[in-house]
Amino acid sequence: MIMKKKLFVSIVVALFALPVLAQEARRDVLFVMGPHEEIYAEEYQFRLKANDVNYACVLYDTVSEEETLIYNGERKGTVEYVYYIDLNDFNRFVFTFSGKDGKYIFANGHNYGPYKEVRSDMYEREPMTSGRFVFSYEGSDIYVHDYDGKIYPLKDGRHEYKSLNKQHTLKVSDDYTTYTLDGYEFTLPLPENFEISTGYFEYYPVDIFVFNNGNCFIDIHGKTPETGYYSASFFVEGFYVKKLSDQRVDFESGELAGSARDSFINKQNFENNPHSFSFSEDDYDYVENEETGEYQVAYEFVMNDRSDRHSFFANWKHDYVIIDGKHYGRACPIEAKYDAENNRFIWFAIEGREVVRYIFQL
Repeated sequence: MIMKKKLFVSIVVALFALPVLAQEARRDVLFVMGPHEEIYAEEYQFRLKANDVNYACVLYDTVSEEETLIYNGERKGTVEYVYYIDLNDFNRFVFTFSGKDGKYIFANGHNYGPYKEVRSDMYEREPMTSGRFVFSYEGSDIYVHDYDGKIYPLKDGRHEYKSLNKQHTLKVSDDYTTYTLDGYEFTLPLPENFEISTGYFEYYPVDIFVFNNGNCFIDIHGKTPETGYYSASFFVEGFYVKKLSDQRVDFESGELAGSARDSFINKQNFENNPHSFSFSEDDYDYVENEETGEYQVAYEFVMNDRSDRHSFFANWKHDYVIIDGKHYGRACPIEAKYDAENNRFIWFAIEGREVVRYIFQL
């Protein structure tokens, strides 16, 4: 019996003494760029936007100068400008593109056009207003296609708005200072001698959205003799008119929700907001490449897992990432995150002509 116990203890010790095999990161090739293509990046444009399942980016061909929209590896066609992406639903993308007979805009799952000129005019890139754009035909005035489908000349403005469920109506006075919402009349607390702007916003003095719950958002632009240019945003709820400063409006619910600063941070957050642009162009510093003389983004990612026992580090100077002291991958990431729900590190990188995703399960 004594010998058996010693043998058992010896086996257990031997098992614990076995070396732990090095864990590998799963590498998936998302797509392969053409010989003259690179991931497009410009102010307020994304390099790559992705969540755990879906991804999107714009490729720029340095020879043809064409831009191609990629969604989950599929080339959706050439685009002129991408205004909005929803990684979970391509029909909620908003972008413009050109055809043989003019320019088009894709919004709410439909192609609108052809036009001579067209651009999106969403409120702060809010998905509820993705159907809002301005356009013109050859020799015509500029028109507005509003979020509810109503079309009107831009210079004439609009003086009646309805909620999408058609249950609430807002009427606007000619000078844009007096409003009537479902029969309740109110004025905005504007500065004395306020006048609608005749500058950049000459034809677009107000942005208005009436929500299905009867609340209302108003953004107005103008000037005063004392201050010059003046703009303000207001939220109307029942008989209460609130001037917004550091608060934002949730266009999905029609309610106030957090601060404007929180909203900005969330729009940049790769993990928590799959519906927004990635402002990675503005998130990092730029450094000069000593070999080429060109400037590049100084990517750097530092994070831990939820237990703080595992660490992830990547820097633009190195062609790999470091997890718990070991090297993985073949290039510095252009996006990276810790997936808390599944306890894993995920990063995206450009390796030669391949755009790849790595998943390291902890």
